[in-house]
Amino acid sequence: MSRTIASFLLAVAIGMFAGVAAAQAPGPDALLAEAGEFSQHGQYEQAIAAAEKALAAAEKSFGPQHPLVAKALKTLAEFYERQGEPARALPLYRRALAIAEKAFGPGGSEVAELKTRIADAEEKTAGEPKKAGKRVGTAKAPGSLTRSLGVADAAPPVQHRAGAATRSFNAAGEEGGTIPVFPWPPPTPSAEYVFPPEVFARFTTVGDVTAFILKALESSGYVERSFYQTGDSGVALVTRLEKIGDDGAPAAEAERWPAGVDNNSSGGFISFVRGLFFAPAGHYRVIVFVLQEKSFRASGGPVTGKDAEVWLKGGVNTLPQAFAKRPFGKDSICTALIYEFASDGKTASAVGSSLTGKQHLQKAGVLAALVKPN
Repeated sequence: MSRTIASFLLAVAIGMFAGVAAAQAPGPDALLAEAGEFSQHGQYEQAIAAAEKALAAAEKSFGPQHPLVAKALKTLAEFYERQGEPARALPLYRRALAIAEKAFGPGGSEVAELKTRIADAEEKTAGEPKKAGKRVGTAKAPGSLTRSLGVADAAPPVQHRAGAATRSFNAAGEEGGTIPVFPWPPPTPSAEYVFPPEVFARFTTVGDVTAFILKALESSGYVERSFYQTGDSGVALVTRLEKIGDDGAPAAEAERWPAGVDNNSSGGFISFVRGLFFAPAGHYRVIVFVLQEKSFRASGGPVTGKDAEVWLKGGVNTLPQAFAKRPFGKDSICTALIYEFASDGKTASAVGSSLTGKQHLQKAGVLAALVKPN
């Protein structure tokens, strides 16, 4: 075989290999989904790296002005915000906004959301103390704005890592101590209820409100719970998994707290949600009370086994004083998120609810305990 023919065949083989490799390389959406998975578990170094790859892939495949580029930019900015670096998030949000305005027009919902995020980041940046060469996390900064894309909607938008112990603050706003973060924004609930402000109007601190809720829960049989902080510097109180009837009322006491589905063990709740652990056929419920000033929205994703594992292992059994002393003012809200699961005796899965959040609380006996006169 002549040297010319051999060189030609080698070039063809290299080209074919490169084509196969390119075809097998994950696309921007897959990379964004991967970044979202990392972020769900607080692995922000890996999430940022995956988001940057998604940005590069989106720009290469669709050009620098494509909406998918804006989506990646937004998500990457969110990751930096969760790491406490709003100054690095701000230019990414601004570039995403410029793309979104061209793609969707100035009145689009995407544009409005980005403007809100920019305003929030600007406010945080203005009040952010300068750090002497210290930064949270280890991912490298994007080399240019073209490498600043963010991630898919699957990644929970906003600030802190989900599940692992992370930053916490005392009543003066100083860092100190740890308390786990509930997956944030929270997974899509089966139902929810926002309490009217007057229910807690007479209380002035988060600890007062929490104690009042705990008293109502215990009067209705809920004696086990876990505490978390939220990604918006709030508090989340999570009840134990319970079996309920079709009408939302608790099951008979002998069946109410399923044996084997132990919220205090390392495998019960996650196995139940994944359908790997036997649970008698029926419906089950977890209630999460969220106390904070900032409004929030669900992440759009369902409760997964990984989420449930975080809930199970990460909570603390009492609310630290640094959180209990925080003010609960006129702008503070309490929201109950209801997560309902159905089991056929072999598998279990999260389901939508035929009841409203208020009806769940009524059937549980909690609402009456909260709104009754002193």
